[in-house]
Amino acid sequence: MGATVADPPRLDALSGPVLMPGVGEQGGTLADVRRIAGPALPHTLVNVSRHVLRSGPDVGAMRAVVRDLAETYRFAGPA
Repeated sequence: MGATVADPPRLDALSGPVLMPGVGEQGGTLADVRRIAGPALPHTLVNVSRHVLRSGPDVGAMRAVVRDLAETYRFAGPA
């Protein structure tokens, strides 16, 4: 389910993980992820690979971006 979709289907009936591309470089935000995932948020895997790759080719810079994104997209509960 892309993070840039305007009218998403309900995801709370799924019994597995939800892959959510479209975040970061493609315009999706943390607020979009929360809005679209709803109750499925704890099972949502946010794809931010373009954002990470854009910080390269320096490996240290890429690691720093991954650390920041991991903290930003850590879903411990509702907003």
